[in-house]
Amino acid sequence: MHFGREKAMNAVERRRRLLEIIQINRTVVNEDLQREFDVTKETIRKDLNELSENGFIVRTYGGAMLRDDYDPSIEQRTISNLEEKRQIAFAAYRYIRANDVIALDSGSTTIELANLISGEHELVVLTNSLKVINSMAKKSAVTSIGTGGVLRARSLSFQGAIAESTVRKYNISKTFISAKALDPYRGVMDSNEEEAVIKRAMVENAQETILLADHTKFTRMAHVTVCPMNLVSRIITSTLTDSDILDRFREVGIDVVTVPFS
Repeated sequence: MHFGREKAMNAVERRRRLLEIIQINRTVVNEDLQREFDVTKETIRKDLNELSENGFIVRTYGGAMLRDDYDPSIEQRTISNLEEKRQIAFAAYRYIRANDVIALDSGSTTIELANLISGEHELVVLTNSLKVINSMAKKSAVTSIGTGGVLRARSLSFQGAIAESTVRKYNISKTFISAKALDPYRGVMDSNEEEAVIKRAMVENAQETILLADHTKFTRMAHVTVCPMNLVSRIITSTLTDSDILDRFREVGIDVVTVPFS
């Protein structure tokens, strides 16, 4: 199996890239990884053990595979494809206008978007993310509205009936959401049912929905559908996403924006 020859990198960068490869390919073999990263068998073994101990993967004989119940914490999601997510967030920020009422979910890319909001212009930010609420705290021109509800520790997000009810009270200009997976025909998908309910409410109450997705989200499936693709106005991703895959979304009427990234 060939993943594309990797340049020399430190352990943190290498493990981040290893996880990306496993997310895309689902299974990997040690020997292939040794060749791609030009490192020893012992180095790959240590890297895979580290990813396994942190709950990302399952070790197999001679390799590793992605966990079937893979549900990374917000800390784990934050470090995965971080620079790509930051570029996507920067592109998304350009769609925010003064006096908008925007909704942000608890995805790691939407958190990066929240960090870009300067607070210089009047803005209402509705969110179920504790991290987004904290990011808005010192931005005086921003009116920050937390949904309340039951706090899920793994994602630091509020869920449940109270959170959904709060979202549905507001007329949202633009919703920015992330996804665990997406498909032009199956729609936007997530692996957590309670999280999907809040995302769905944000989408259904918005004039426009913008989906932020790094390249790994286009090669997955997840068991809960958030919404059909016809409720999504625009997808922002990077040039790492295969152009043939993106053309399938364009064919069903989705505006696809790609940001340069290599």
